[in-house]
Amino acid sequence: MSAYFQYSLRCCLLSLLLFSSLITAVNACDQQKADALVLQTFDMTLKNNPSRQQDLLQNALRHCANHPEALNNLGVLSENQGNLSQALHYYQQALAAKPDFAYAWLGLGDVYQKQGQLPRALEAYLNACEQDNDAKQAVVKLLKKQRYRMIEQGQVLDKESLLALYDPVRHQAILTKTKRCGFKARLAVKPSAVFRNFQFATGASILPSSAVAQLKEIAAALQSLKQAVQIDGHTDRRLFRGKSQRESDRLNRRLSQERANTIKQALIEQGIDENRLHSRGFGADQPLVQHDSEEAYAQNRRVEIKLR
Repeated sequence: MSAYFQYSLRCCLLSLLLFSSLITAVNACDQQKADALVLQTFDMTLKNNPSRQQDLLQNALRHCANHPEALNNLGVLSENQGNLSQALHYYQQALAAKPDFAYAWLGLGDVYQKQGQLPRALEAYLNACEQDNDAKQAVVKLLKKQRYRMIEQGQVLDKESLLALYDPVRHQAILTKTKRCGFKARLAVKPSAVFRNFQFATGASILPSSAVAQLKEIAAALQSLKQAVQIDGHTDRRLFRGKSQRESDRLNRRLSQERANTIKQALIEQGIDENRLHSRGFGADQPLVQHDSEEAYAQNRRVEIKLR
């Protein structure tokens, strides 16, 4: 072995040892000091002093950068202060450190629910459902009348929440975890979402400007998938002025078809292959709520988008 080769080998080994020492230093974790600081935050005298609690938790992270309880508790503080994006960051960091941390999953679900991203909230709660009763009760509420897949007026469901509904792997995971948590037959069998946030003017099928943001999110989700897409329009059963029930039913079926066609065309303009999209109009023939009232009418006026 040449002297130059021996020298190069020694340099390489020395570099590896130095790099290993650096990694060890970075990942060093004084668990006991971090635990003690986290425990201090539960002191009754600090309960109304979130600033002091935050200082203690940040100090705990300086001793142990991936301390899951410290990260989770910072998430709780951020959530209580209304900083939901920061709360998400801390909960996700806590779960990266401890994937089965039920309290962090519960916190994550609470934040997603406050943001109106109910499919992702359901995913999060299901990950804690078997360990935490609050998470289980949250699942019960989201499954009631399949609330988790209803998008109400003024809301926009983002791409990730739509993928929680539409992506076959994630949809199946939700089905599996729901059954494991003790619930049966409360989920849509096929991936689908109910959009009540497409607020068409009475008797009209022109796309409202308020629908643009939601359509962009739908298109972004569908571009990640390959399945054919069914777009179903539904109206309420109110009579058209001066028309009989029979004639109103006919006009409502036509109107719902025109609205479904409008959504289809908008998705084509967003880059979705026309051959994947199919539209139908049901008028008032498939109500979600049977009685007649303004509230029932508002719930029955909808567009359902599902994968075939």
